[in-house]
Amino acid sequence: MAIVFYFKARYVLLTKHNFKIKGNYMNCHKHLLTLLVLFASITLIHTGCSSTEQIVEEEPEPEEVVVVEEPEPEPEPEPEPEPEPEFVQVPELSTINFGFDLSDVNDKAARTLADNLEKLLDLPSDYRVSIEAFTDHLGGDQYNLRLSQRRAHSVVSFYTQNGIEEDRIDSRGLGKAPVPCASEDSNGHGCLENRRAETEVIEPYRAP
Repeated sequence: MAIVFYFKARYVLLTKHNFKIKGNYMNCHKHLLTLLVLFASITLIHTGCSSTEQIVEEEPEPEEVVVVEEPEPEPEPEPEPEPEPEFVQVPELSTINFGFDLSDVNDKAARTLADNLEKLLDLPSDYRVSIEAFTDHLGGDQYNLRLSQRRAHSVVSFYTQNGIEEDRIDSRGLGKAPVPCASEDSNGHGCLENRRAETEVIEPYRAP
């Protein structure tokens, strides 16, 4: 009996001990699972944060744009007004006449040209001189054209020999006068009025 009681008591102790060990084992298993779940959660959180940090990049700050203001162009100086031309009284010049079939300047014509010369010398140098010479209606057209040119040349020579620059003078021989005389010379030698040379001043702003 004593032996049977001993083994029963031993069995009870062993059974209680086994239950205690098993309970401790189960508790350890629960704690281990809790730690594993916690570790896995921490790992996932860390991985998510790392991924977010890799994906979300900081936008670069915009570069400051420096606006360089160009200096305003200086206004162009206003052109100086041109001086007003000096008023010049244009003189009236006299006409000379020639003898029949002649182109030389006689004494009376020379005195008239001398009066014209004084007036021309008083003018500014940009005032030009125009000379036109004619013949009467007697004779052929070509002959009279050449005669009128000789008469114009005689007047030019008088002016240039007495101080007028040749490049200021425009001269033309135009042949027969366009307007016939009202009356012929008493000697029947044509018309003195049309055997003439006219001198005219050309102002700078007027074409010859």
